[in-house]
Amino acid sequence: MNNYFSLNYCLLAGLLVTLFGCSPKPASPEEARQWLTGTKEWQLSEVKVNGKPTYRDGQVIERPGGPAPGEVTFNRFMENVSFMTSGQFIGSFPDDSRMVILLWEASEEGIMVQDTVPNSGSWQIPYQTLTQKSFEMLTESTAYDPPRVTKVALTFKHP
Repeated sequence: MNNYFSLNYCLLAGLLVTLFGCSPKPASPEEARQWLTGTKEWQLSEVKVNGKPTYRDGQVIERPGGPAPGEVTFNRFMENVSFMTSGQFIGSFPDDSRMVILLWEASEEGIMVQDTVPNSGSWQIPYQTLTQKSFEMLTESTAYDPPRVTKVALTFKHP
């Protein structure tokens, strides 16, 4: 019985370390800034639209028979982005030499990335999705499929 208890305790401790110890979220907005700016360039790994993957590891995911009615698809992504210490978020689209410059800011709630044009939408990076090796950017908008709200999640990784 004593060995059974010890084995269960070890398994539980191992599970907790795996869940909470391997990819901690940043302890402060300053640590989040350091993680994001400490990587020269982040690479797009996955795009999910309304919870369904539409892009993964450099490939657009095609649905057999094409998109379902009302399904939003994307075929243009910023595949590499950088967070500058000046507060600029810089990226470019494939086959386009122009750089897109947005602004980013870290607060107690998370990271916000937004255009310089007022009321043009924003992206959030919740701290629970941010590690030193990856993060997830989230937005919700009616711009893609009015009047329905479309939820988009972009996952970026350290190459």
